[in-house]
Amino acid sequence: MSIRNKRIARERERLKEAYVLGPESSTSNELMVICVPELGVDLRFKQSYPFTFPEVIVNGKPAKTKFLRQYKLLEPFLSACGVSPLIPCVCCSPLECAWVPSYGIREVLDEYVTVSTRLNQLSGYAAIHDAMPFDNGVHGNILQFLL
Repeated sequence: MSIRNKRIARERERLKEAYVLGPESSTSNELMVICVPELGVDLRFKQSYPFTFPEVIVNGKPAKTKFLRQYKLLEPFLSACGVSPLIPCVCCSPLECAWVPSYGIREVLDEYVTVSTRLNQLSGYAAIHDAMPFDNGVHGNILQFLL
């Protein structure tokens, strides 16, 4: 059994809501996918896991594509309000850039939820931004509080 498959088998015990989609054999070198229906997320593990970050897939596309699209829409709003970037490395998650083998599936899912929640909160606030008659300094203070 490969290191990846041993590690995933051990971590799956901690994730009651997840299930594995292929390969059936625990010795296979194929791509392994774990579905987390509670979040609507699939995690794709290459053979090099746990030494590489698993790819997070949402609706068949990488989550970082979704986050980057949301962030690009919010960037003019955030800069107008004088708020520093939400994600220092928006093309990937901070966890992906600083990945170490001691991180596991739970950390990946926690980060996905955190980034997704923050971007959704900011999108909601951006939608009501024009309806509030404050200057951008006030909006910046409110956003700093939310973040």
